[in-house]
This record gives sequence, structure tokens and C-alpha cells, in this order.
Amino acid sequence: VCAHCKNVGELGSMMNCGRCKRVCYCSRACQKAHWKGGGHKKVCASEEGHAEPTVTASRGRDAATLQTPCPICLDAEDNANGDGTHVGMCSNCGQMYCGSCKKGLLSRHVYQCPTCRADLWTPKAENARRLQRLLARPPGRHTTRAQFQLAISYERGHGVARNEAEAVRLYR
Repeated sequence: VCAHCKNVGELGSMMNCGRCKRVCYCSRACQKAHWKGGGHKKVCASEEGHAEPTVTASRGRDAATLQTPCPICLDAEDNANGDGTHVGMCSNCGQMYCGSCKKGLLSRHVYQCPTCRADLWTPKAENARRLQRLLARPPGRHTTRAQFQLAISYERGHGVARNEAEAVRLYR
């Protein structure tokens, strides 16, 4: 049952709150409405015993003006650093999430992508294969980050044969 609109969804089609995993939503619109206007933001933080993350990335803008909100908190851009942590990106689906939420996921020992549920921590060779698949997709918001991470893999020989020329090509 959707926590906002109370519609009954099919098993597996509902989305859980990315933070507490205790409530479900039938759509992103319902999740956002319940988070902002339905009071879940305060309840979710108090249930988990966590303070609200400090997000500096929205730079004082109204959350409604965000171009690509983080799929977990909906309060910051998904490519924003926060709480001293760099942005996170799933090497399987390319979804990015803000640094504050990445830090929150790690502190609660959540190691699956909040969007596709793939393991975030994989062997270096598997991670390199995933990044190569992301770069084979049509260009999108994931492209630059995937290209940078794959360049690091080639530079350091993580999961692929060390190849300085390929690293330089990807860095450019």
C-alpha cells in the first residue's frame, strides 16, 4: 500500500523509502509528496535515530527547482557532494546519488543500489566491465563519471590490464 495515496500496488512494483525501508510508494511523485508534505521526513529521521543530513549542494535553492534530485532524499542534486563525502554512482545502472545519502547508506551498511538493487561493491574486474557497459550506452549524465572511474581503473590496473594510454584517452 502506497504510504501517500493508499493505492495497492503489485508485489515487487512498489518502491521502498531509500532511508528507512519501512514505507512503500507507488511512484516517485508520491514519495516526494509524502517526504515533503506528509511528514515522513521527520518520522524517517527519528525512526532511524539519525539527524537530518547536512546538504550544502542545493545552495539555498528551493528543492522544487532541482534539475535532477537525489533519488533517496529528494533534497539535493544527485551529483552533489555532501557531508564531506563525494557523490555515489552505481556502476550497474549509472544512477547517481548525493554524497550525504552515500554516507548514510554506508553508515547503515546498505550496499545495494537504491535504484536497481545491484551490489555497489563488486570485484574490480566486474566493476570495470560494468563501467564499460555504461560507456557503451547512449551518452547521459552517467557518462562523465563512468569515464573517469574507468580511467582510474586503467591507470592503476584495477580490474583491467594497466594501460596508461587508455587512461589518458578516457581522462580527456
